[in-house]
Amino acid sequence: MSRGELPNLSEIVDALQSEIVEPTSVDPASLVAEAHATAAAELQQMATEAVEVGDYAMAAELREAAENEAWEAGDSSMLSGSDSIDLQSAADSQAEAAEWEQVQAEAAAAGDWQTAHDAAAEAADAMQTADLNAGGDDHSGQAQAEQYEMTQALDHEAQGEWYAEQAGEWAEAGAYDTAESYLAEAGEHFDAAEEHGAYGTHGAPGSVVDPMSVTESYSSTSDVPADFDATTWDAGSADVAAFDAGSTFDAGSYGASSFDAGSSYDAGSSYDAGSSFDAGSTDV
Repeated sequence: MSRGELPNLSEIVDALQSEIVEPTSVDPASLVAEAHATAAAELQQMATEAVEVGDYAMAAELREAAENEAWEAGDSSMLSGSDSIDLQSAADSQAEAAEWEQVQAEAAAAGDWQTAHDAAAEAADAMQTADLNAGGDDHSGQAQAEQYEMTQALDHEAQGEWYAEQAGEWAEAGAYDTAESYLAEAGEHFDAAEEHGAYGTHGAPGSVVDPMSVTESYSSTSDVPADFDATTWDAGSADVAAFDAGSTFDAGSYGASSFDAGSSYDAGSSYDAGSSFDAGSTDV
C-alpha cells in the first residue's frame, strides 16, 4: 500500500467526533417548577369539579392546595374561578344554610309553621350567598320551596282560624247549620295547612325536593378521600417530593429515563482524539 492509500486521519477523527452525543441540558429548577405547575393544574381541576357538585368545603381545600403549588411554580395561569378565601366563605355559608334547614325541619315537625317559614328563608339566603361566593349553580331552590309550603300552611291556618271563629259566633246566635258549615270549612283549611306543612318539612319522607339544589360530597364522585388534607397531598405523576436538587431527578413521569446531572456525561473522558486512532498499528 502506498502512502497515498493510507486512511485520512483527520476524516476519521471528524467522523468519530460527529458521533459524540452532547448531553441534554437539564435545568433542575425548571423541572421542579414544572412539577409544581402540573400539581397546581390538577388540583385546580379537582376544585372546579368540587364546586360543580356543590361541595364547597372540599373545593376550598383543593383550591388552597392549588394556590400553594402555583406559588411554588411561580405561575398562577392555571388557576381559575373563586379563590380559596371565597370558597371557604362559601363553605361557611353552606354550613349555615344546613343549620337553618335543621331548625326548619324541627319547627315544621312540631307544627310551628311560622318558625319553619322564617328558618327556610334564612337557609335560602345563606345558600344564595354560598353559591355566589363559590361561583357555583344556584342551590337555594330547596329552601325556597320549603318556604313556599310554609307560607301556604300559614295562610290555610289563618283561614281555618277565621272560619272556626265565625262558626262559634254563628253557633252563639243559634244558626247551627251555618255554624256547622263554617266549622267544616275551618277543618278543610286546617287539613290543608297540615298537608303543606308536612310537604315542606325539610328532609321528611315524601317532602318537596328540588333536584337542582341537590349537592354531593366530592369524595363520593372522585378518588379524593373525604379526609383530604392539602398539606399532605401527593401530586402523583407530578410528585415534587421525588426531586432531589442535589442528586438525581427522576423524570420518569415526563416520559424520560432517570437523569443524573452529576454522572450522565463526562466531557473529559468520552472521547480521546489522541488515542482513538493509532496510525502505527495499521496493517499496510
